[in-house]
Amino acid sequence: WDRCPLAGLFCTFIAFQLFFHAASSTGNAVEEPTETVITVVGPNDNKPEFTRVVFEASVMERAHPGTSVMQITATDADDHENTYNAATDPSAKLSQDPSVPHPNMLTINQDTGIIAVLTSGLDQQIASVYTLTIQAADLQGEGLSSTGTAVITVTHSNANPPRFSPTLYTGQVFENKVDAGILRLKVKREDAPGSPAGKAAFSILNDRAGLCTVTTDPETNNGLLKTAKGLDFETTQQYVLYVTVVDAAPLASLFTSTATVTVDVLDVNEAPVFVPLIQMVEMPKDTSVGQEITSYRAQDPDSFRSQEIRYQIGHDPSHQLDISSETGVISTRASLHEDSVENHTFSAVVIAVDNGRGLDVSSLGDIPLLI
Repeated sequence: WDRCPLAGLFCTFIAFQLFFHAASSTGNAVEEPTETVITVVGPNDNKPEFTRVVFEASVMERAHPGTSVMQITATDADDHENTYNAATDPSAKLSQDPSVPHPNMLTINQDTGIIAVLTSGLDQQIASVYTLTIQAADLQGEGLSSTGTAVITVTHSNANPPRFSPTLYTGQVFENKVDAGILRLKVKREDAPGSPAGKAAFSILNDRAGLCTVTTDPETNNGLLKTAKGLDFETTQQYVLYVTVVDAAPLASLFTSTATVTVDVLDVNEAPVFVPLIQMVEMPKDTSVGQEITSYRAQDPDSFRSQEIRYQIGHDPSHQLDISSETGVISTRASLHEDSVENHTFSAVVIAVDNGRGLDVSSLGDIPLLI
């Protein structure tokens, strides 16, 4: 330092970069230089200042402990990068007015400055406004400090949230029907009709596949449960849904009512299904009368029913095909010659019919034949 040309002068540098190395008695360096940085720390002459004169926010009565209310912030004019002079801690709450029903209804997070509900019991009738005296200090909370004010208004929550009445329901719906009404979920409340907090909002807790949906009847506020997708009786015959209802207005109420809904899926006689829907067949030119060409069978999706499937030719331009009504085996009823068939191909339609009761009991299959 005594060799520094700036010694004794007013120096504006905040840091010095020095290099040291060991030398032999002859003055020769015996190791690489080592860097040392000396930081000149200025005095802590600025106290933290809150970014607002008064912090204002609101919280709903009956809010659960842990509910965030707002965030307070403070700044410090001292050096932010090289010292703790500006390490502001806005975590201290000096007082709460009024101190009812508990003196520590609210707390401040020392790392984030977030004011949150600490204790349950917020009630607008007991205290509609809380005034907090808060403190911010630098040097990580051990240095200069300043105080501020946070005013928190307790807002009214809906004293009459929507409730299911009753809470147990049983409904039925035919399988494969989309947007089919299942049942009406009755909601009871005492709010004035048409008020913002009077509208009910429904959701289904355990319907990840989105099979059903609940809409709100604008006139009665009841829930209308419908199918969003076609339900399959052969896959699942009964669903148990848990439906909740809350106020549609944000933060109108913390209360949630839940109803249990049992939905029975009713079986419908479904048409047989050809697999594949189109089956290609090649026949030799010398196919004789009564010769078997192919077997074309359908599958019955009604696995819980004992039904028989019968087959018949629905469309045959050549009038030369026959089918077994029981087995679906197709054979020739006359000799086929390529000269008698245009482009050497023709298509026949096969019908499969089950003997169950209900609609949609038949289906079609197409057989293009190549001679």
